[in-house]
Amino acid sequence: MTDKAVSALTSLTGANTATGDLLYIVDISEAAAADRSKKITAEELQNYVKKFPATIGVGGATPAASGAGISFPATASASSDANTLDDYEEGDCSSSIAIAGTTSAGSATYSSKSARYVKIGAMVTVYGYLSWSGHTGTGFMEISGLPFASNAQVALHPTAAIGYPHNISLTAGNVVTAFGAPGASTISLYQYPTGGGANSAVPMDASGDIMFSITYSI
Repeated sequence: MTDKAVSALTSLTGANTATGDLLYIVDISEAAAADRSKKITAEELQNYVKKFPATIGVGGATPAASGAGISFPATASASSDANTLDDYEEGDCSSSIAIAGTTSAGSATYSSKSARYVKIGAMVTVYGYLSWSGHTGTGFMEISGLPFASNAQVALHPTAAIGYPHNISLTAGNVVTAFGAPGASTISLYQYPTGGGANSAVPMDASGDIMFSITYSI
């Protein structure tokens, strides 16, 4: 058989990894320089790598190339360990997010409709902008179509920050906020007096503009 130097191996799975191909390594534990050059077959190296543990600790790691990173499966493999990050996901949810009425959801003509989400473990943040006109919904106003239903525990209500509530029917001096019911994929809009006091639901409007950021657990 013909020994092959490292530069002659195209890859561990390429054309030059047939049985007998050798990879040169240096064993620095040998005292004599002449004894430090060792040879290992690609197959032996692959078998050795397979023996590494399935889980690794990451500390101060740097991606080897642009676009590299830690990948998670499309469907999370949930861990019971509170210190284990078992899921990450981000995406566009513009198609599902919408303004809806609580009595009848209705539909609208949107001049702008955009939303994105980031899911880290059990926490989800959804942010976006909606501008609509000609809405047929009735009742009070809500944002529907969150990418995940919220946690069903009563103490974990989704909350939202609402910015730029333009052309929305509000009582003078009130500010807009929002929260949702546990286990739901909607957020209801409410208004509060600036100096404190009882809240009231925001009436459904045929047109309006809002920016929003919603954070909740699932």
